Amino acid sequence: MSHTHEHAVLAQENTDVVIAHKISENNEAVIRQHVPEDPPQNFVKGNITGKSFSVSWEPPTIVTGKFSYRVELYGPSGRILDNSTKDLKFSFNNLIPFTTYDVFVAAETSAGNVIESVDVDMINDNSLPSFMWNKIQTANELYEGSADNFPTEKPFSPVKFTRISSDDLPVVNGVSELHLVSALTTDTINLSAKQLSYLVKELQPFTQYSVAVSAFTIIGEGPPAILIVRTSEQVPSSVENINYKNISSSSILLYWDIPLNPNGKIIHYTVYAMELDTNKAFQMTTSNNSILITGLRKYTNYKMRVAASTTVGESALSEENDIFVTTPEDEPDSPPQDVETLEVTATEISLRWSPPEKPNGIIAYYEVMAFTHLGHGNQSSTPLFIRTAETGLKIYTDYTVEVSASTSKGEGVRSEPLNILTDEDAPTSPPRLLTVKLLSGVIVKLSWKSPLEPNGIILYYTVYVW
Repeated sequence: MSHTHEHAVLAQENTDVVIAHKISENNEAVIRQHVPEDPPQNFVKGNITGKSFSVSWEPPTIVTGKFSYRVELYGPSGRILDNSTKDLKFSFNNLIPFTTYDVFVAAETSAGNVIESVDVDMINDNSLPSFMWNKIQTANELYEGSADNFPTEKPFSPVKFTRISSDDLPVVNGVSELHLVSALTTDTINLSAKQLSYLVKELQPFTQYSVAVSAFTIIGEGPPAILIVRTSEQVPSSVENINYKNISSSSILLYWDIPLNPNGKIIHYTVYAMELDTNKAFQMTTSNNSILITGLRKYTNYKMRVAASTTVGESALSEENDIFVTTPEDEPDSPPQDVETLEVTATEISLRWSPPEKPNGIIAYYEVMAFTHLGHGNQSSTPLFIRTAETGLKIYTDYTVEVSASTSKGEGVRSEPLNILTDEDAPTSPPRLLTVKLLSGVIVKLSWKSPLEPNGIILYYTVYVW
């Protein structure tokens, strides 16, 4: 005959589970279990990659029965996975890169469970994209492309924007027709699966982009829909590094670097110039980034600016864009003005004049040239060069006087001839060839010729007899 023994150990409220020992005839014990009284311990994450990670933990500190563990995974759209394990670790695979997940682990007995949670950041250094997504905007127009809508099993889908290389684009005046970055760069943003459009901002003007939109499920990424778009032209930025080189005293070569941001195809450059002495302004255009400017005034200061233009408009100008140009010196193009006689003596002539109208530089000195006429013919003696004053001239002599100005580059144009006669003075030589002819015993005839240097008009001769 068999015997059965039951031993009740505890009795609690309805929400608790009692622990009892039931001893059968073969002495087997059946243990009733409690709900876990504390959560799993030392919950940690690890082995994080772009599409997977794992978690591990230790059992609750208070043993209330035989534990199993319920694991739940939550993403941006809600619960993704609900599973159970008897192990102290669990791995998640085929996840979406750059996404934050919540993991909940509950210790369970036959009586119930207690939950422990943790946030797991799926992004590690290896799974970060080359460029973080930034807002993109064009200055005046927006472009949209169309693509098939993908199923919405997964809440986030990446949209990639790629600037296309300009290696194969046509070149105009040494500049690519499109303003593009020289290397491919990609920006990526994740969108909710419910969002079927996106406004792309802060794009670069006149730049070609490829837009790829792909959908994700828990398994992975699907094929992308690709759209090629190009933003419109805009006003360019200012030209860079304006400089010049003197070619002659009346011409310069002005040159500059193209704008850092052309924002389109540069159709021409406009040079604005002003003569500082007179405020006279003029302008000219060129399709190149240099221009030969001729017809400038010699030894003159100019202020110049250069603006680049696309079909949309002209780049902004400011005083920072000004360059000051000075043309070199040259020989004066005009003679001294208003040459006049102040005083004339027998051996000196005092002159006065004004500077040339076009000195073309700094006047280093003036030169006075005096030509004497021999007799009544047109023959001239060797010119007498005297600076700023005429001294040591011959008495009662006709002179033709001209005045010129000189810079460091040479002598300029001479003034109109000025005829000047020096004053008379007493003769400096006696009558020449004095001879005597006896006419009778008491009468002689004297004869002579005029002095070699009469120094004026001989009015009379005086004969002295002693």
